Amino acid sequence: MREAHARQESPALARRSLSAALGGQNDGIAAMTYKLLVLAVAAFVLLGANVANHAPGACLGSLCFDQSDRPQENPLVARFGPGHIANAGGAHCYLVDGGIFFMFNADSHREQDRELDWVYVGSRPWPGCDQSLPPNETVPYLSTPEGLHVGDSEGRLRDLYGRAPGFKVKKQGKSRVATFGPCAPDCALLETTVVIEGERVVSIMIANHE
Repeated sequence: MREAHARQESPALARRSLSAALGGQNDGIAAMTYKLLVLAVAAFVLLGANVANHAPGACLGSLCFDQSDRPQENPLVARFGPGHIANAGGAHCYLVDGGIFFMFNADSHREQDRELDWVYVGSRPWPGCDQSLPPNETVPYLSTPEGLHVGDSEGRLRDLYGRAPGFKVKKQGKSRVATFGPCAPDCALLETTVVIEGERVVSIMIANHE
């Protein structure tokens, strides 16, 4: 009984402590601040759990490719609009704030519930996506869960993924291209490609080469 009573008192005690820290001026503000703190902690825990369930480099945001059920096209189109359609295969191309391009392509072999073949974010458009359109809402898939963004240094790329299976960097024209298999050999057809120019990341692509 005493332990149960203590558990029930803990939230109230935390709110009273927060109210005191705010000078006791407004208990309503303290209560609201406490709720926001609880929500923030819960979101942090859920994000951490999501990242832990996937191989490093297998996701852009929460779009992950290292499990049997890949992200689907329809929910993304419903959310962001169709964007500019390119390459006759149905690549959806968007230009988001800051001049960053976000694109994805779905499996053309399906009529319904089409899963994504690849997802791309970069400072330049994918071929055929020069006329990319703004999305209907903010795109939250512009970096990896581990924290790699377009514009980051090659050093940060190596710090995050240098030990990933098959990690290698090759010169390709004026660029350097890093590739690795996030979960090889379990998902050997999955590959992450990062293009580097001037020692900075200019694009990140995650593709399933089925």
